[in-house]
Amino acid sequence: MLWLENPGNYYTPWRPTVIAHGPDIFVIDAVLNTTDGPQDCLTAAQFFTSSLTIYWVENKIANWTDASKIESRVIDNSIGNVFDVTVADLNNDGKSDLLVTNNGEIGSLYAYEVPSVFRSGDFKRHSIATGFKPGKSGTGKGAHGAAMPVYPNTKVNASKPSILLSGDDDGKAYYLEPVSGIFQKEDFESYSVKESSGIQVDLGDMLLLTHGAPSGGPVMGLTMKILEGMGINEDSMKDTPSKALAYHKMIEAIKLSYGERFKLGDEDFVDGVKELVEKMISEKFAANLRRKIDLTKTHDIEYYANATEAAHDEGTAHVSVFESGRGCCIRNEHS
Repeated sequence: MLWLENPGNYYTPWRPTVIAHGPDIFVIDAVLNTTDGPQDCLTAAQFFTSSLTIYWVENKIANWTDASKIESRVIDNSIGNVFDVTVADLNNDGKSDLLVTNNGEIGSLYAYEVPSVFRSGDFKRHSIATGFKPGKSGTGKGAHGAAMPVYPNTKVNASKPSILLSGDDDGKAYYLEPVSGIFQKEDFESYSVKESSGIQVDLGDMLLLTHGAPSGGPVMGLTMKILEGMGINEDSMKDTPSKALAYHKMIEAIKLSYGERFKLGDEDFVDGVKELVEKMISEKFAANLRRKIDLTKTHDIEYYANATEAAHDEGTAHVSVFESGRGCCIRNEHS
């Protein structure tokens, strides 16, 4: 694990400092509240050393350049290959917890309570869910993958988070939600897993596999269905006029697709969502929207938005690409 010092310009190499040997790609930087005051810490999911480890600096300004001041302790080395770690207040008690996954033949999702004295205190472990298995056994195969806490509404401080979980080599994605409203420590064990079968979008010589509502999967599927019949190919990028026309088609398809996005919701709470998704990924509906695209001009928002009132928020877009074997995960706090 390296700390790279920013030189303040683009042409000077960044000076590296070795913090530790052992951490994998998932390392989270977080300030933990302690009896001595806030402490900047690095918590690492060390896959190949099969340990969850925390690192800190014994100085007031958290100067990681002095390797002699860097301290560490193993939180847990009994859960196998540690895949991912995230810091979050999972039980809404105002204190930080660690959300941790391992990866192997049988994967589990854990929560650790961060003690007030993290240097020596007990990180109490809770098992949230277990029994995750890869679809096929073999070298490099394992389940599950990374976990991320998410909040169902804007009142973040008034609720416990739900958890999004990648199944990695089991080929699934999971959404775990707490079953109680007022969160206690015992609620670490009260999460339930809801599995979604996802949707399939026929794109001729390709098959798009993605999440259904309330994710943006149906919107992406509709966009691809519209573009399927727009004649975009390698020749569309041969010169500037061709590129301009191709980009215009793409932009118009996205606008029309997002006009349907505002109707989507969670089928557990909104009626007709399943039927809407089926319509959105159908060839007939895509053809109807395709006919609305004018190749010579664009339109005002009312032309695209079919909802009576479009919701205003920051918006989000997320694409995950997974390779065979162990897999890859790209994560951003705004996605």
